[in-house]
Amino acid sequence: MEIEDQLEKAHEIEKLLWKTIESYLESDKDIILTSAVLIRIALSLYTVILPDDKDVEKIAIQGMKTIPDLRKIMRRELTGISESSTIH
Repeated sequence: MEIEDQLEKAHEIEKLLWKTIESYLESDKDIILTSAVLIRIALSLYTVILPDDKDVEKIAIQGMKTIPDLRKIMRRELTGISESSTIH
């Protein structure tokens, strides 16, 4: 599968997940619960194809390194303003 096809498929899955979970997100507790479930599912899926726990841990660590970028993306998505925007 070409990288463009994989990225498109990932985008479709992401849209499907957002559409599905948005109705469950009414409070901060709901967001925490849903996030925990999604992390658990992701780790579970990795264990299906990666026999060594160390490989799953490496992926989790790499994912944690993206937190600052994800925070910027979510801030931009939720507010419509990027950190680099100047408001006059």
